[in-house]
Amino acid sequence: MAITPVNTTYTRDFTFTPELVTSNYKQKYQSLNYSACPEQAHGCCIINSEAELVVEEVEKVANAIEKVAMIAEKVSEEVAEKLPEDGKLKKAALVVERLSKQAAHDAELTIEFIHKVDEFKNDLDDLESFIAPIVDKIVKKESERK
Repeated sequence: MAITPVNTTYTRDFTFTPELVTSNYKQKYQSLNYSACPEQAHGCCIINSEAELVVEEVEKVANAIEKVAMIAEKVSEEVAEKLPEDGKLKKAALVVERLSKQAAHDAELTIEFIHKVDEFKNDLDDLESFIAPIVDKIVKKESERK
């Protein structure tokens, strides 16, 4: 049995559909410019560019999940407050509230992780910029010796 994505639109402060994410990813992927990459590093540039696109899309999805989960949490909390104390519906609403809260928390952790990885990448880029002249001098000296 195949599961097909449902075109889901949330009316709060955003619209999110699986088709929208896929089409945005395809547009960005097709617009990548690899001509600036040195030929020997072309493969690395492709991987890096594609990885950045994936990270952007994951972050968008995590943000959407967080927003949906927060809305679901709030709605289920409000519903649970209006239901009889010992009813099955109230218990179900409380379970949805708890699961929504956990989903929002997990989405927030995902977003934080993405930001930490981005900071780490920037630190590595800074380190590379600092070390590159030193490596170039060493390579130049070695080539002069030969």
